[in-house]
Formats: sequence, structure tokens, C-alpha cells
Amino acid sequence: PQSSQSPSIFIDKDGEVRYVVGAAGGRFIIPAITQVVSSMLWLGDDVYTAIDKARFTHTLIPFTLRYEKEFNEPITRVLDILGQKTSFFDTLPCIGRVEVIKQHQNGTIQGYSDKRKFVT
Repeated sequence: PQSSQSPSIFIDKDGEVRYVVGAAGGRFIIPAITQVVSSMLWLGDDVYTAIDKARFTHTLIPFTLRYEKEFNEPITRVLDILGQKTSFFDTLPCIGRVEVIKQHQNGTIQGYSDKRKFVT
């Protein structure tokens, strides 16, 4: 079977581990991890917010951007206008389920689990 395992460790400027991130979901792993990490590191979202945000994924066959129905509607409208084929999905497993371990500045370690993991 095809695997997209992408366990990732993020360290700060002092070399301290801050985040350990992984996901389940086969071909949906890489886009899920990328969106969660981007949300945390570039947009400044806390871990809960980053994991809970609606996500999208792209399938090459058929060439369609699929997104959770809570995804940002103005973005999907623009993509439609630009000719990108889009569709929403509301059943799993159509998106990666992300898990994050965070080491806080005070040294405590906390785990975060994607709510999508518990939906069947």
C-alpha cells in the first residue's frame, strides 16, 4: 500500500523540541500536516484551533479540490471562478487526522488529538 508517513519534529532557535506532529490517513496525511503546521507557525493559531480548522485536499484523479463544508466559502468561490473543480465532503476518512504533542515553554508536555479521529 502507498504510504505518506510524515512524522515531523519542530525545534525552536535554542534547539528545544516544541512540536511533534503526525497523522493517519494515507494520501491525506501530507496535506493535513501541512495545513495544521502552517496554521500554527504562520498564522499564530493555537494547537486546538489549527487542528479543528476545516481543511481541504486535492485529488489528482479526478482533478478536484475537495474540502470540508465548513471551509472558507470565499476561497472556494474564487477557486470555482478560476476554473478549479471543487466539491465538499462530509464523510470520513477523506482527510488526514492529525495528532500533535507540544512542549510548552515551562517544560510541560501536552497531547492534542484530531476530533475527526472519533468520527466514523
